[in-house]
Amino acid sequence: MGVRRGGGEEPPDKKTDKEGTDVQIHRSANPLGMLALVAALALLAGRAQSAPRPADPALACNSLSGATFAASQIGLPTSGASVISATLQPASGTGAAAKPEYCKVLAQIAPVDPGAQPIKVQLNLPSAWNEKAVQMGGGGFDGFLVTADGPGPGAKAQPTPLSLGYATFGSDSGHSVANPFDVEAQVAAFMNDEVLANYAGAQLKKTHDLAMALIRLRYGEAPRRTYFVGASAGGREALTVAQKWGAEYDGAIAYYPAGGGLPMVVEFGRDSRALAAHGAYPNPAKQALLHSAVVAACDAADGASDGLVSNPARCGFNVASLRCASGGDEGNTCLSDAQIAALKVMASELRLNYPLGSGETGIAGYNLFQGVDLTAPVSGLGAAAPSSMPLAPAQPIHDKFYDIFVRGWVMRDPHANSLAFDPENPGVYTARMSDLSAIMQTAQPDLSAFKNHGGKLILLHGDADSLVPVGWSEAYYRSVVRTMGAGAVDGFVRFYTVPGYGHGVGAFIVDWDSLSALDHWVESGAAPEGQVAADVSPGGRGRTRPLCRYPTWPRYTSGDINSAASFTCAHP
Repeated sequence: MGVRRGGGEEPPDKKTDKEGTDVQIHRSANPLGMLALVAALALLAGRAQSAPRPADPALACNSLSGATFAASQIGLPTSGASVISATLQPASGTGAAAKPEYCKVLAQIAPVDPGAQPIKVQLNLPSAWNEKAVQMGGGGFDGFLVTADGPGPGAKAQPTPLSLGYATFGSDSGHSVANPFDVEAQVAAFMNDEVLANYAGAQLKKTHDLAMALIRLRYGEAPRRTYFVGASAGGREALTVAQKWGAEYDGAIAYYPAGGGLPMVVEFGRDSRALAAHGAYPNPAKQALLHSAVVAACDAADGASDGLVSNPARCGFNVASLRCASGGDEGNTCLSDAQIAALKVMASELRLNYPLGSGETGIAGYNLFQGVDLTAPVSGLGAAAPSSMPLAPAQPIHDKFYDIFVRGWVMRDPHANSLAFDPENPGVYTARMSDLSAIMQTAQPDLSAFKNHGGKLILLHGDADSLVPVGWSEAYYRSVVRTMGAGAVDGFVRFYTVPGYGHGVGAFIVDWDSLSALDHWVESGAAPEGQVAADVSPGGRGRTRPLCRYPTWPRYTSGDINSAASFTCAHP
């Protein structure tokens, strides 16, 4: 693999690696450049795994500054990449916030289109390396740099991957905005096709390839294991790499993955349009009324009165029981007919009446009448009804995401009225919607390349997710089983659904060292069994629950209601 080093005064020596690829290495008057030369020559000789590692971490780190990489070293089209800075960070913090001594590398991958933005990358290289790497995913429509120096998804009180010795890396997905929730900035960024393609998945491969080149340059060898971890959009990214580049990853963790592709965004639009109808939006007090009524009706049915609906499939709550007597809005103690109608739209399955290039046909509705809390911060319905431009800060995030999609992805018109666009009947934009579905698709059920490489997948989704319906993950898992067979899937996939867990928030907030569970599975071949999650929600009081494989659920048997040992995983 070619490495071009800047800062040299002499012309480059030209060598050829074992595959015939031209490699140019600039000598430098600075002796630090010799460290990079040693590592690069070891790679050329095919002796990467026995290459000596520089003894001084500061020298080894500083030597990465200014490194440049040819476009040929990255598996998808770019204009090459370069290191902006590399600085040794001292060990700091304690407990779950502890960080070891590591080299912080900031780099960027240049686009092919000069009108596109570069992909900004951060790579963290611990001085005490465990010979493994973790790529970390983003969230929402991205636009912010994933520094990859913090905890993984659902592991708030666990050691960070970096502190465990992993080389970690992330990116900004190929565009940067000052505030990722700035709708106008996101719309403007997605006017560019390369930015859109990068966000949809291309940047994952590009970032991976640059990180691998830098890891080899620093340590003299490639990682022995490479994992991907992410939640929400990062969970979608975890599924993307398993589906598209499975032979390059040994494991992936996807928490509440936003993998519903175009149907999910259509659902955002359908629901936003329903909620925007006159009198249809339930204010936060009415949202809380609904959630309290559902929990009161279904909580004890699972054997434990713990504020969680643990068996949503058996929750038969009838929203009509909350209807205002007149059908009109009579205040916060009941729901009007218009509000009930909008909530039923959100709870219903979406079935598209036009074909998509991805082959997808729809998506599940939300568990609104089985425990979803619409008052959830960020991922809930907010405090204002969906509206046309300008969007109000307090309105549902569903509508904000839909607005970015319509104006930035579909119409490429910053002045369009997204709520006036019917995504279920897109008219002249039908072909555009179909094309976008193929770009966005993350529902490929054939994971053979990932499985054959020895890859393991952990998928986790909360039953109470108010942004990404848990039904999508359930449907995707079932499609993988249909495609690959139950026996094969049992050997490399574990899928858990968690009562009370929303989109990273909820009445039960998962804290679980999923990375260690994944790594042990990959290294030993022993699948995770008897896994337990702690609840780190404000009202959780340190309680624990068993993580139950879909479609089982945690049923209380006897003993301490706050202990996982008092529950068994029961079949529906």
